[in-house]
Amino acid sequence: MDLLEVLSATYAVMGQEINDVGLQLMVADLSGYPVAEVEAALARCRLELRRLTLADIIARLPDGRPTAEHAWAKLPRGEQETVVWTEEMMRACGVSASLRAAGDEIGARLAFCREYDRVVLEARLAHRPLRWLVSLGWDRAGREGPIQEAVTAGLLSVAAVRHLLPSLDRDTRLPVT
Repeated sequence: MDLLEVLSATYAVMGQEINDVGLQLMVADLSGYPVAEVEAALARCRLELRRLTLADIIARLPDGRPTAEHAWAKLPRGEQETVVWTEEMMRACGVSASLRAAGDEIGARLAFCREYDRVVLEARLAHRPLRWLVSLGWDRAGREGPIQEAVTAGLLSVAAVRHLLPSLDRDTRLPVT
């Protein structure tokens, strides 16, 4: 099936009607994304939603960005912690920082998740690729773990972090990439 057929079938399965012009417009809007990713997003939409919108599809593209809840769980709990995070996590963290500092964890989480979902959608609409970044905490002893985990998970290459931890340059625990 091509994208037009999958999109049309998804609308039918969800009990929604859309005319040919609307379908063609959505296909044009989605044409800049890999077809396999759009098909995966449509599959999630069929399982998770009752109504389908273009924003719903784009929000579910499997581009490697963590969900808002997973992103929240990865945030550092203080400036001493080293964190490997995405640009979108960093931006959303800024929105929630004052609430967290005031002790309002629930409000901070809600503000973070709302902003994170907004900036992720914005990034996807702009076709900005996922970028993982390292933010070094002041606790030097706590740097190795998060960076090594990110390398092991394939989020960062050894070459990208070698300058951050020169002592690991010859460390055989880091996979060579």
